[in-house]
Amino acid sequence: MLASSWRRVIASSVLTAGLVWPVLAAPQAPPAPPQEVPSDLESLLGAPQSEMRLVVQRYTLDRNTLNGNYLAGGRGGGLGGGGRGRGDAPPAATPGPAPAVNLSVSLSPNRIARLKRFDLDWQAGLAKLDAGELTPAGREQLGSLQQTITANMQQLDADATAIAEVMPLVPFAPEITTFVEHRIRMGDMDGRRAAASIDAVTRQIAAVKQKLQDGLGATPTKDAMRANREIAMRAADSVDALRANVSEWFNHYNLYDPLFTWWVPLPYGHADNALVEYAAFLRGPVAAAGHQPMNAAPAGGPIAVAPAPKLPSVPDLAAIIALPQDEMAPVVQRFLGRPAGGRGGASPDRAPEYYRGWL
Repeated sequence: MLASSWRRVIASSVLTAGLVWPVLAAPQAPPAPPQEVPSDLESLLGAPQSEMRLVVQRYTLDRNTLNGNYLAGGRGGGLGGGGRGRGDAPPAATPGPAPAVNLSVSLSPNRIARLKRFDLDWQAGLAKLDAGELTPAGREQLGSLQQTITANMQQLDADATAIAEVMPLVPFAPEITTFVEHRIRMGDMDGRRAAASIDAVTRQIAAVKQKLQDGLGATPTKDAMRANREIAMRAADSVDALRANVSEWFNHYNLYDPLFTWWVPLPYGHADNALVEYAAFLRGPVAAAGHQPMNAAPAGGPIAVAPAPKLPSVPDLAAIIALPQDEMAPVVQRFLGRPAGGRGGASPDRAPEYYRGWL
């Protein structure tokens, strides 16, 4: 028995050595070819850029960040993707024809009100600039930015109309918006109250689903609801977006906040199933029926502008315009061996001659 055990140990050692040895003996990759050092650095110096470039960049980045502070929208349309609230904000709208109606916009009126305030403040800030003091390129970018802000505000009004059209089919959206945006604002969590909120969503889904079910019959009841195919499909997209927001909200707290984990998982599971089934119901029987709404469509009036924030939305634009330009940026990028706009990452290994050549 002992001899047999030793034979197994020796065989195992030999097998392990056979597996490891090829890895140790594998030839190493050849070194990277040496990087060429340019002989003429003056040719790499950047040409003067528009003094409005950083102003445009500031508006776009600030608006994208602000947009991400509210309930995310759904697929397409560029209003977030039901994912991370702060990281999924889209680029600002560009000038063009009348704004399109998105399949699933964010159903948060707070978002529209706040972005309206932001755009109005930027309109007023840009109006104070003296275009005559700008270069031709700067004046062109100023006009383009003003058109972009106008287009963005038109899009916000179109989004408000889209929300009003689908809201009768998603009356539970305000409840979801409230607790999702409470999390984004890092408000205190009350597990018992959160369970009550998510349970209210399930009950509201059941109520509106029953009204739509009654509307599918030949003789609908007084409280029945009907929707045409387009609105039913858009409402289903909105339900999918709301479900993604609720899922992110739940995963943010679950298994981290003990009281949340005690109170919420069971009602959350019921609500999640209800959202899935309701979206399928809208895309299936309701959309297939293609009924006209029984009541007139609600008026999609504009959403009121949010009050002015404590801190101004618009920085000192004159100071940004006066910032000196960095004509050495292309030279530095060439030295680092990274593409324009690249960031982070380790520099490749180079021979000392490379650095002496650059010096």
